[in-house]
Amino acid sequence: GVRLGKNKIKASISPKKSWEGFLGGFIFTIITTYLSHTYFKFDTTTTPFIISIILPFTATLGDFIASYYKRKAGVKDTGNIIPGHGGILDRMDAFTITIPTIYIIVKIV
Repeated sequence: GVRLGKNKIKASISPKKSWEGFLGGFIFTIITTYLSHTYFKFDTTTTPFIISIILPFTATLGDFIASYYKRKAGVKDTGNIIPGHGGILDRMDAFTITIPTIYIIVKIV
């Protein structure tokens, strides 16, 4: 997405996020789900594939929410442990929305 991404999703909040990167992540998630489903032989196909469709949206939303609040607070990075990234907390931004959503899906479906 960083190399090929030309169409920014919301540059004022997260300038490096592009629609091309989102689409690549979306496709990779579905492929990974298919391979995992085949390898681990899940009982059902419904739940893993529903999660694989929703996961890229929730992960991106979590990242945008965290980026928005970091910009409001005037904080660029949350650390420098991982060079070139926004810090260790940036690795967890996507989980803020994704984990509760997946929990709800698993309990409902």
